Amino acid sequence: MKFFLTMLWGIFFMASTNSAVAEKLQVAVTGIDVTKGGNIAVYIFTHPKGFPKVHKEALLKQVKKASAPNLQFQFTIPKESNALAIKLHHDINGDGLVTKNWTGIIPKDGLGFSNKQRLSFAGVPSFAHSKISKSQFMKTQKVVIRYYSR
Repeated sequence: MKFFLTMLWGIFFMASTNSAVAEKLQVAVTGIDVTKGGNIAVYIFTHPKGFPKVHKEALLKQVKKASAPNLQFQFTIPKESNALAIKLHHDINGDGLVTKNWTGIIPKDGLGFSNKQRLSFAGVPSFAHSKISKSQFMKTQKVVIRYYSR
């Protein structure tokens, strides 16, 4: 009987901890200009370090071909993450870098940010302005890609 109870407790413990290990994040990307080709990269940052310019600082990344005006991405987020920020990059030439137009300032590639943030004359949005809370990221996040240079 003791063995049976120990096994039952172990199964219950494993089931409860596995369901609490991670959260699902759904990102719905809209506004993709498929005529430009290339890839759509989604970066998930859980801290301000590197956001949004240093892609290697992102906790998670997914890339898909820019094959439709709307794409869906799904991520598994560690349970201990209480806030995060999302950056979208329409990498038109596939080099992994944000390509600028002739000014060297305005991006040719499309960009999008969580919390309805966008580029401004002050530059890229901060992590503090782009971050979303756990209660927000439990719902599908709709992020629009914007093109600043035509």
